[in-house]
Amino acid sequence: MKKKIFAFIFAAAASFLIFAGFSACKKDDSETNGIIFNTLIINDASANLSVSNATEEFSFEREITVSGKAKYIVALDQSGVHRVSTDRAPLAPGDNVFYVFETLDDEITNTFMITIRRRPMYAVSFDADGYSEVQTQQIEENSFATEPAAPSRTGYTFVRWNYDFTQAVTQDTEIQAVWAAKTDTKYKTEYYLQNLENDAYTLRETSNLQGTTDTKATAEIKNFAHFTHKASATDSGNIAPDGSLVLKVYYTRDKYNVTFESNGGTLENGEVNQILKYEGSAVAPVFTRTGYTFIGWDKTIPESVYEDITVTAQWKANRYTLTLIYGNGQPTEIIAKDCDAKLEIPNPERAGYDFIGWDKTIPDTMPAENITRTAQWNAIFQLSENGDTITRLTDYAKKKYTEIAIPAEIDGVKITSIGSITSIGSGAFQYCSGLTSVTIPDSVTTIGACAFENCSGLTSVTIPDSVTSIRYSAFENCSGLTSVTIGNSVTSIGDSAFENCSGLTSVTIPDSVTTIGNCAFENCSGLKGVYITDIEKWCKISFDIWYSNPLYYAHNLYLNNKLVTDLVIPNSVTSIGMFAFSGCSGLTNIAIPESVTSIGRSAFERCSGLTNITIPNSVTSIDSGTFYGCSGLTSITIPNSVTSIGVSAFENCSGLTSITLPDSITSIDGSAFGWCSGLTSIAIPGSVTSIGSCAFMQCHKLRSIMIGNNVTSIGDYAFGGCSGLISATIGNGITSIGNNVFEKCSGLTSISIPDGVTSIGDSAFRGCSGLTSITIPDSVTSIGYRAFGWCSGLNNVIIGNGVTSIHSDAFKGCSGLTSITIPDSVTSIGNSAFGWCSGLKNVIIGNGVTSIGESAFKNCSKLTSITIPDGVTRIDSSVFENCSGLTSVVIPDSVTFINSSAFSGCSGLTGVYITDIEKWCKILFENDVANPLYYAHNLYLSNKLVTDFVIPDSITSIGAYAFIGCSGFTSVTIPDGVTSIGPSAFSGCSGLKGVYITDIEKWCKISFKNDVSNPLYYAHNLYLNNQLVTDFVIPDSITSISAYAFIGCSALKGVYITDLEKWCEFSFGDYSSNPLYYAHNLYLNNQLVTDLVIPDSVTSISAYAFTGCSGLTSVTIPDGVTSIKDYAFAYCSGITNITIPDGVKSIGYRAFYNCSGLTKIYYKGSESEWGTISIDFYNEKLKNATRYYYSAEKPTASGNYWHYNENGEIEEW
Repeated sequence: MKKKIFAFIFAAAASFLIFAGFSACKKDDSETNGIIFNTLIINDASANLSVSNATEEFSFEREITVSGKAKYIVALDQSGVHRVSTDRAPLAPGDNVFYVFETLDDEITNTFMITIRRRPMYAVSFDADGYSEVQTQQIEENSFATEPAAPSRTGYTFVRWNYDFTQAVTQDTEIQAVWAAKTDTKYKTEYYLQNLENDAYTLRETSNLQGTTDTKATAEIKNFAHFTHKASATDSGNIAPDGSLVLKVYYTRDKYNVTFESNGGTLENGEVNQILKYEGSAVAPVFTRTGYTFIGWDKTIPESVYEDITVTAQWKANRYTLTLIYGNGQPTEIIAKDCDAKLEIPNPERAGYDFIGWDKTIPDTMPAENITRTAQWNAIFQLSENGDTITRLTDYAKKKYTEIAIPAEIDGVKITSIGSITSIGSGAFQYCSGLTSVTIPDSVTTIGACAFENCSGLTSVTIPDSVTSIRYSAFENCSGLTSVTIGNSVTSIGDSAFENCSGLTSVTIPDSVTTIGNCAFENCSGLKGVYITDIEKWCKISFDIWYSNPLYYAHNLYLNNKLVTDLVIPNSVTSIGMFAFSGCSGLTNIAIPESVTSIGRSAFERCSGLTNITIPNSVTSIDSGTFYGCSGLTSITIPNSVTSIGVSAFENCSGLTSITLPDSITSIDGSAFGWCSGLTSIAIPGSVTSIGSCAFMQCHKLRSIMIGNNVTSIGDYAFGGCSGLISATIGNGITSIGNNVFEKCSGLTSISIPDGVTSIGDSAFRGCSGLTSITIPDSVTSIGYRAFGWCSGLNNVIIGNGVTSIHSDAFKGCSGLTSITIPDSVTSIGNSAFGWCSGLKNVIIGNGVTSIGESAFKNCSKLTSITIPDGVTRIDSSVFENCSGLTSVVIPDSVTFINSSAFSGCSGLTGVYITDIEKWCKILFENDVANPLYYAHNLYLSNKLVTDFVIPDSITSIGAYAFIGCSGFTSVTIPDGVTSIGPSAFSGCSGLKGVYITDIEKWCKISFKNDVSNPLYYAHNLYLNNQLVTDFVIPDSITSISAYAFIGCSALKGVYITDLEKWCEFSFGDYSSNPLYYAHNLYLNNQLVTDLVIPDSVTSISAYAFTGCSGLTSVTIPDGVTSIKDYAFAYCSGITNITIPDGVKSIGYRAFYNCSGLTKIYYKGSESEWGTISIDFYNEKLKNATRYYYSAEKPTASGNYWHYNENGEIEEW
């Protein structure tokens, strides 16, 4: 019972002391009960005492005297739980705190905190800067260290210790020696000159010098004639304390140029430009020169070169002959000249011939060979067989001469006659540009093809009545011809007969002419009038084309020399031929009699002065281009007999304001009224069944159009560009609306498409900016390319359930469109179909769609969400590009390909929704912004946000860009079956914290296409069977690791192996495939490797073998190694020295890159052998480290050398 009461009282008292802050104090001395401290002086219930380090125990029984019933307890804590012996309380070095509890009748009356300090011992060490070892002293606290004897150091004088030995020691202390460098330390400079016969150097002289220890000495650079100092690292160095510094200064021999000038010769062998060392000897090359003999050099070639020199070859010319053969019995001439001598040969002469040159060119100077040349001649005249009759000028003469002098004889034969001419043959005077006039005799009946072609000097010609035919190109390009009279017998004028006779001002066409060929008068731009005598016969002429008729350029018709303006066609005429009056702008009125039943194609084309014409009832059709370009016509009445209006019949009749079409008309052909810019109204009769292409194109003033129910087809561009068109009614007979039918009808506000229409053609309503709504009936199956493109006012579109395809650009640029429903019947949406619909907010894509074309919804910036139907297999380029308002997208399982930039610029995306991760992994993304995850960052699988991502076991490969930008992932589990991960598959997955796998061997074999294919790049932590991998044990089965396998795996702390030889042969894909790059520490049989000794069996160190192993401090490479591959020891920052055998022939790219601690190389060969090693780029640390060359015996030559001591350890000489 007392123990329990005491325990309770003790605990209560202890609690009170804790919160009261030990307020108890010693009782008054007058009391009879209590304890007394014999030596300790208590101050506020506490006391401190310092004892020597030798005091290991303290006795409270000796210190405390008890009086009366008082008792005391000694404890180590203020709760009194941990008690100690009152007689032998152990003391640790430093402060020891005890609590003394005074009690009376089991009640605590006072508490005292006693601190007893056992003075600790401190180590006082002496650093003599690596020289003369001084013993460390152990000094008790507040005692004094003893100053040791002065140390010694080669090259230095001891000054003092940097410490006050009168100060008491209170902590561990290191005392530094202070040294003064000697100023008379010896060193020397050696001067070497380069040898002549090789690149080695020979010692020339030596200077013995003195300087201050461990300061930089720089050699004096002396001058040696014909030698140049070669700067090197041995020009300077630190003065060694032992006087061993030798500076070596090297001088290269000066080099001189010896140049051999060929002086026109050709090098056969030897060198022309020779660069020789001082005192070297030049070797003369061998030159040859065609036509010359070598006779020596212009100066002597020195035996010992001491300056730049140029010598020139000397030559003597050889002599050759030129033989001239004139022909026709004339004597041959022989001329002898030196090679390269100037040749001046006059032209020979021959009657009836022009000299045209030699068979081969005679050079300006004599060549280096004997040559022969034969004169060449052109005959001026064509002769008969016996040579005494000139039958005609040769073609050559026709082109050259305007006046011909006939010789008395030619080649010895006298001329007796000139033959008569009965016809002018083809090309007879072709290209006779010098001819100015020609008289054709009455005997000529035909002017042949090209007879006077390109006779540009010819000004006039009279064709006699005997001529019946002028053949093609007879006078073509006779640009100087101003007038021509065609005889009354001519019936045909051939193709291009007068083409390009731009100087021709008038032409008379006789009544006999029945045909004028293609382009007969083309480009006769100077014509002012055409003269005829019979209008009936004129109407019957067959013109091939516009340019056949000279009226096309002349514009004015003269009948019996009188200008025709009011044309009255006689009753004898039954038909008006094609192009009969084409271009006759001088006509103002035309009266066509009832006898005429047909008007030929383009008969009145471009009669721009025509204001009035009456078409008789006898005419049944208006042919193509009949009134094309008759801009002066304001109105026209078409009789009831006419049933069809041909292509371009009234095209470009810009003055025409109205026209009445009779009920007899059944068809209006293409461009019939196209570009009639003044036309304001037209009534299309119910009899019309077809309207051709461009029929009313660019009729800007046309306000309304009503197309009857009998019309079954409207051709392309029929009303294109009718910007003034406000309303249009399409009859029920129409089954298709052709291409561009209403294109750019910007005034059109509404139009009703009848139910029978099955297709809307390309650009049918393109640019109808006034159109606000459109209903496409169910009968329509396809909407053509740009059908409603740029209808910027369109805000309501209903697409019928029969539509199966919406072609490219169909609704492109419809900026007023806010929503669209694509029915299930649609299977394809074309390129840019809804692109640039900047107001589009809502889109419902029907379930029938299987393909969405490029840029289909590009720049629909207000679109907020999109669900792609299950049938779609391909999302093409830029489909949703710049849809910045898009916040979510649903990608169906059917999608297998998403083309480049499909979701580029979709910066508002927050989620991508899918249902099958395996199919997602197989999608081929063309680039990064093809994947909506690039912006969305969050992937939802079956509407659940994926954070801890577990890839199904069925997946063997993950495609390029598959999860790019998915920063919502926090972990990813890669199954064993995965063998490849495409480029940038996990790029931007910055939220990853861990990658989970179950088979490390299979992980090492995965083909990662780039660094961000591997999720470790961001996760940093690899978990094997749910355990974080920090100490990586390489299984024996692994001999290679794929590139990027451990990239970013910063959690690694160590790599554990059991076979160093096998490790050296390991195949690493790159630096990041080696776990050492991140672990830094290599363990061999569980022992940390710092001093790496590679086994003798190793012959090659593979690329990346020890990359990043900063735990290494030294490396010894065995004698069998011949190559150290790329990056083998890169980033091994802890290596300070390395031993390299003399068998090494190559050191790879960056093999020792960033080995920042490397200072010494112990090479087992000589300095010259080191120079033969092929060391690739970026091995500066290796090159800059101090090299020591192996020498079994102490070398006599200066330099850095090493050997193995008796313990087999490296020791520097």
